[in-house]
Order: sequence, then structure tokens, then C-alpha cells
Amino acid sequence: MPAPYSIDLREKVINVLEMGAKQTSVAEQFLVSDGFISKLWSQYQKTNCLKPKKMGGHVKPKVNPKGEKHIEVWIENDPSLTLNELCEKYKNTFNIVMSESSMRRALKRMGMSYKKKHFRIPKNI
Repeated sequence: MPAPYSIDLREKVINVLEMGAKQTSVAEQFLVSDGFISKLWSQYQKTNCLKPKKMGGHVKPKVNPKGEKHIEVWIENDPSLTLNELCEKYKNTFNIVMSESSMRRALKRMGMSYKKKHFRIPKNI
């Protein structure tokens, strides 16, 4: 992923914009996109800040260790549960809505694999 533009470049862009230059000409002058100029100008007008916003980041999983234990018990009791059924059980128990892909990632973190009609529990558990 590319790094954000430097503060130095951002300051130069803002200085030129404050002198009344058009955004498209500033983009051409500094060899950056019109979108960057537009977003930077908007951010600067709202916050008076030139620092780049955070890029990416970690999203905390919806399933905590307590939830993992519940999922393991549900699967042990009924290995034929589908991902959708697991999501429903999780929602009813913890009041947290999960997509099937989130549940699949949680199962993968737990070392369990989902195969269309059944679950495979690792042998080392």
C-alpha cells in the first residue's frame, strides 16, 4: 500500500490553493490526482489539519473467547449446523449480528474447518 503524501507537499498544495488557484491546475502542477486535492482541501477547511488520516487498521473480531466456547459446544452437540444457523445462534445468545464470512473466519481462527454439511474439529482439541 502506498504511503501518504508528505506534510511538506500538503503544505505547498494548501498554500497554492489559498492564493486562489483552481484545484485541477494545482493537481497538474504537483502531479497528484484531483481527488487528493479535493479531499485535502476539504479536510483542511473543516479541521485546519494537514496530517493524513489513518490508513487501514485492525478490525476487532466479533467472536471473543467466551463466544468461541459457545460455538464449540454448539458444534459438538450438532455437527450438521450450517454457518447461517451458527450466525443465528450467536445473534440470539450474544445479540451480535454476524455474517457467514465473519463466522467462517472465526471458525478458521479456532482451527475448525467448515465443509458444506459438517464441521471438522481438529484432532488436537
